[in-house]
Amino acid sequence: MDTRSLNWNRAAYALLVFGPVLVILLITGTVGLTTSVSPYTLISDPASITDSPFYVGAVTNIGVLMWWSTATVCLFAYTMAARLYPGRTEHRFLLWIGLLTAVLALDDMFLLHENVAPIHFGIQETTVYATYAAIAAFLFLRFRRSILASDYYLLLIAAFFFVCSQLIDVARGWGMGFYGVGFIEEACKLLGIAGWLGYFAYLSARHVAGELAPANSASAADTASDHFDHAALQTSRSTQSSYTESSAGKTWGQKPSSVGSLRRGFGRRRNIPR
Repeated sequence: MDTRSLNWNRAAYALLVFGPVLVILLITGTVGLTTSVSPYTLISDPASITDSPFYVGAVTNIGVLMWWSTATVCLFAYTMAARLYPGRTEHRFLLWIGLLTAVLALDDMFLLHENVAPIHFGIQETTVYATYAAIAAFLFLRFRRSILASDYYLLLIAAFFFVCSQLIDVARGWGMGFYGVGFIEEACKLLGIAGWLGYFAYLSARHVAGELAPANSASAADTASDHFDHAALQTSRSTQSSYTESSAGKTWGQKPSSVGSLRRGFGRRRNIPR
């Protein structure tokens, strides 16, 4: 690679790294100049702005970190598996789960289902939850073979805790709350996120290792190995055949017509008098 190409690749990668952050900062400054919202309100820590203790929302922040960890692991594993095993479609499950998990992380960060969707867009909270559940159910059904080929007990546990959290939230909306119900709801949600992270981290590792190939087809690595072994076997047979024929006096690519011609050819090549 020449110097010009190397410098171009560095510039493109630097733009990819810093470009999104610069766009966010530009939007933040634009909002501060065109609205009554201070840029400091958008760029600073919530605890500092509200004068709250440092531990406010600590457990919720841990849940958001686990959401983002799952999304990062899935998307990174998808890129690796797609390069290692091209032509296989089951890795797309990681792509779609990574994108869905990123949306769930944004939802938890900005309370999209509680504040943004109902207040600014008129979409009920239950509609948002139903949309997430429908997308997840579609993905699980579409890529059920990958799930069934794995050890999916963590996914079942995560689903159980998510359902419990949502049932408690619905009960609170109907006025059926009791002391500590909010803590139980958030605890169930956090346990569900932990199971979600654990399962998809495990599934991502298996995809990258190529351990979830369809039962009726060989993996890309096995296929490449078979092609290599076949080519090596053909080369070995060809070399052995050529060696046998040449040792009998046959010239490369020519077929002698008689034993006499074999002797004459052998004598000419070896300069042995007849």
